[in-house]
Amino acid sequence: MPRATASRRLANGFTPYALTATASAGYTTFTDIADKDRTDAWSVSIWLKISNTTSVTFGRLKVAGVPLGWEIQYTADTGLDLVIASTAANLLRKRIPFSILKLGTYQHVTFTIDGSAAAAGVLGYLDGVLVTTTTITDNLITSSLGGAVNLTAGARQGGSTGIVGQYLYPRVHTRVLTADEIADMFYENKAAAVQYEWNMSDGSGSTLTASVGGVNGTITSATWTSTVVPRASLSFIPNFQ
Repeated sequence: MPRATASRRLANGFTPYALTATASAGYTTFTDIADKDRTDAWSVSIWLKISNTTSVTFGRLKVAGVPLGWEIQYTADTGLDLVIASTAANLLRKRIPFSILKLGTYQHVTFTIDGSAAAAGVLGYLDGVLVTTTTITDNLITSSLGGAVNLTAGARQGGSTGIVGQYLYPRVHTRVLTADEIADMFYENKAAAVQYEWNMSDGSGSTLTASVGGVNGTITSATWTSTVVPRASLSFIPNFQ
């Protein structure tokens, strides 16, 4: 049975590095990776501290021409959505509602996708706990989500629709994570089934070095920031040089 997450003890915080965008133009570009099809089972997670500005936080959605791919979008006063699209009409959109988000505070966000291509197969977690999500669109009927587009954190590819705030530990996972595994990421920073990860502790200048997956990122207009994340273990403190 999943552990009772409410009984787990929170540490005071940890102090990693994050990337900060003071305007909606700070982002990190990776290569054409993390291409997922509609029948793939996988998960995606990220720590976010964002303002009430419509933005793309993490993903690889090609919007020029026919939309293809996936991304986590925030819409001001509305909520945080996982979008998986094969055309403008053929897409899946599942929302963590605005009412439970804490803007201006770090929150850990996870979506799990079971490969059914149905909205019922997408679950959302906030700060390690399964939350009630809303299905906005449930029409992912075309199989191919391919298309040349770079995975990007902090904005869409090319820097459009960027966040105002901070982000760290973007991760793509190879399977559906369990509730216990997601709680472990929040409370203890123990991540399972990681395909790609950038822990913000390695890199310099405009290079963000991968901690898992071997694909470095290129930083544009975002700045390295020592920050405090209040809801996770003190057991890890990155050694940034």
